[in-house]
Amino acid sequence: MRSIRRGVTVTEVLVVVGILGLLAALLLPAVQRSRAAARRTVCEANLKQFGIALHNFADAHGVFPMNRKPYWRLLPYLEQDALHDALRARPSGGPEPQFGASVFVCPADADVRTVEGEYSYHYNDGTRFRWQGRNGIISRPGPPEDTRLSDVTDGLSQTAAMSERLVWRGEHVHLSEAEVASQPLRFLWYTQRQMTHEGREQEFVRICETERTTAYPAFWGFNNPGLGALPRGGYDHLLPPNVPGCLNGPYGDVARGYEVVPANSQHAGGVNLLFADGHVRFVPSGVDRTVWRALGTRNGGEAASLF
Repeated sequence: MRSIRRGVTVTEVLVVVGILGLLAALLLPAVQRSRAAARRTVCEANLKQFGIALHNFADAHGVFPMNRKPYWRLLPYLEQDALHDALRARPSGGPEPQFGASVFVCPADADVRTVEGEYSYHYNDGTRFRWQGRNGIISRPGPPEDTRLSDVTDGLSQTAAMSERLVWRGEHVHLSEAEVASQPLRFLWYTQRQMTHEGREQEFVRICETERTTAYPAFWGFNNPGLGALPRGGYDHLLPPNVPGCLNGPYGDVARGYEVVPANSQHAGGVNLLFADGHVRFVPSGVDRTVWRALGTRNGGEAASLF
């Protein structure tokens, strides 16, 4: 009589497990790439909303809202009237209202916390030390406070308006040196010496690249639309995307307003960039530095092209 097999052999189990493992190895990277692409698309769409809001504001007021709490002033044009009113009604020193505006945050940043008012998108400061006069979409504080469209003589389609930065971890979050070192783009780094002379920005860029010491474990700048008044917000075009930025000077002797704050992200290979005419491009981390700096100025007279 023929015997009936009532189970499977160890070899058969191992074969099935091996096949499943092979399928997972083949499919998982594709799924991860698809999710990353979706997050990048959402991030791009958020910046496009900012571009529309900036131009709607400019149509109403004749200027871009580049100074005096620029994020707060833009809220009604991002369909955030309730948040705008809640922030205006908040007493000085009072608790912050709850934030829930996903348009402010890039979903690719694993550390972002929307309800705490964090935001990923920052205005372009230009290619100068901030306290020596911004030449990006933001002007130096003081009259004329806001940037007129006619001030952008390099052309709206050739001038960066906003890009992205990874959010900070909070001033009261204690991080080990290893944790900070594992995320070098999320923080600004001290340097061995200061360089604050006018027109010496590129010399400080070299110092930042070669004489970094330790990181200050927080993003230098407010990270909240209600408190996001200049001068401490923004990013600049002194360094290309996705390289570490620097405070200007050693620990205990930092020159405020002279830091280098590059654009950065957790997208693979670059950052999203909103231009002053409202279109968005993905700019690779390896973009030519001359082109990147030219895109950062509103009136430098450079001919810049990413093509």
